[in-house]
Amino acid sequence: MQVSSPSNSPVATPSATTPSCSKACQIATQILKGVVTFLSTTLWTAGALVALSVEALATALVASIVAVGAILGAPWIFCSESETRNKVVDTALSILSEMLAVMSVTALYPLDLTWFDPKPAPANKTPIILVHGYLDTSSSWFYIWYRLRQADVGPIYTINLGPTFMMSIEECAQKLRSKLEQIEKDTGRSDIRLYGHSMGGVVNEYYVKHIAPQGTVVHRVTFASPLQGTTTTSMGVGRCTQQMTYQSPFMQELNSIQHHSPSLHFWTRGDAIVRPVESAKGIGGGTVQNHELRRHGHLSVFFSREAADILVSRNRTL
Repeated sequence: MQVSSPSNSPVATPSATTPSCSKACQIATQILKGVVTFLSTTLWTAGALVALSVEALATALVASIVAVGAILGAPWIFCSESETRNKVVDTALSILSEMLAVMSVTALYPLDLTWFDPKPAPANKTPIILVHGYLDTSSSWFYIWYRLRQADVGPIYTINLGPTFMMSIEECAQKLRSKLEQIEKDTGRSDIRLYGHSMGGVVNEYYVKHIAPQGTVVHRVTFASPLQGTTTTSMGVGRCTQQMTYQSPFMQELNSIQHHSPSLHFWTRGDAIVRPVESAKGIGGGTVQNHELRRHGHLSVFFSREAADILVSRNRTL
């Protein structure tokens, strides 16, 4: 009897290479993140440069008006009492120094001082971090940063908060927190000295009073910071400017919390951004010191030799 052999029917085998989009998706995600980062950085840089350019034009316009006024009013100025004459001269020099500061800050803008954070970081001294203000970057601190490094105080660190017009004070403070945690890892030290200019001083105050572990902030310094808010916030955009409005609920709540670390607050009568100018003064008892910088404006305090000398002296004795 003949037995028929079973037919060899084809057996389906899985494909050796199953198409997968996982790698392609990862690449696409990275590209998208890069594009978003590039666009946000570009917009932030463009916005900051536009703001600085507007301030430069405004300063130049005011300087021209003051110059014309000084020429026309020269006979009255020289015949007036010495106190009045000194006020006029102080105002004119404040405007001139501010105009020069705007040009300097604009020229320094591409520089990133975070590139020069100490590596390896020394652990035998209390670190100092310089926090910039609204629409600014670490580069504005160049003169103070240079003077402190030359005096061998520190180590000196800086931070770039990012597009501050898209951030709140709380978000800026959280970014500062991350930076300080990294500094602690690098130095093995939890103590820190906080220096802030303009909004940077408010960010530091929020960090000190709401985030910082007790006893870690040993000294605070502010330059032209609206510690009670300012009436000029309508010129800016973003959540942080609303929070810094003069006597806003945010500022009142912040000032209702006391912190007992020593603090030094530089302010100037020529400040056109912090209004009233007395808002840049610290509030408190014996650990709070206020120092007036004459013949300076909101940005020119960055280039104050007097302020730099004081900070160098203080850091050597602390």
